[in-house]
Amino acid sequence: MLKDQQMFDLDELNRQWYEYDEYWSAIQKTTPKVDKLITEFNEKVGIV
Repeated sequence: MLKDQQMFDLDELNRQWYEYDEYWSAIQKTTPKVDKLITEFNEKVGIV
């Protein structure tokens, strides 16, 4: 399996390039969940 310097395999890079709309909109849909996890973590460690 070929990997570039960022450790993505070629299939992953091709999805990012050739399936741009589907790939990145799927990533963007995870934002609310990631934000929630960050907020929970910050509350646990007393940052917020």
